[in-house]
Amino acid sequence: MAIPTPPVDASGGYAIVKYSNGTLTHRTRFHVLPFNLDATGTYVTPPGGGEASVAATFAAFCSFFAPQINTAFTMSLDQVFKIVAGVPVEVFSMTAPATVAGTNAGAITPLEVYQNYGMRTTGGKPCRYYIFQVPGVSAGAPAVITPNAAGTANQKLCAYLQAATTAIVGHDGNKPNGTMRIIYGINKRLRRRNQDA
Repeated sequence: MAIPTPPVDASGGYAIVKYSNGTLTHRTRFHVLPFNLDATGTYVTPPGGGEASVAATFAAFCSFFAPQINTAFTMSLDQVFKIVAGVPVEVFSMTAPATVAGTNAGAITPLEVYQNYGMRTTGGKPCRYYIFQVPGVSAGAPAVITPNAAGTANQKLCAYLQAATTAIVGHDGNKPNGTMRIIYGINKRLRRRNQDA
């Protein structure tokens, strides 16, 4: 059986966010609009009234993820990739923006517990974000989150991801849209590594 060819990345590129407490390190990523090869990754066509660069999107993205991250963890921009002729190419010209600390003082959950934030783009394609060790979270029933800029941390995140002012897009180059479904799962590979299986 042939391995299917993955879809072409129609975004401008993506940024990998690392969050670490010095002992544990995890990563998540977000796709963005096309950007220039300069010190901040200035967008070719920035969103109206919003983020001007990849560095600005990193800061905004982290401010909405911070309530999910324990205060011992710090988020940093780990890597940036630009899509060139459909292929991701790592960018080394950007100056690292300031790190962002987590703001959740709750005890972190076991290593293997994760949240999967799932949305659909305006093009109908999936758009997902993963995050490990969210304080107070355990594996359980999924939740559906409606966007609300004045609501809970998850509602604010949902609203931010689809706001006209953010440069975040899905793998297909379109904006996230609608409700966000959160799955609270267990990473079985990490569980086995921790001898918890």
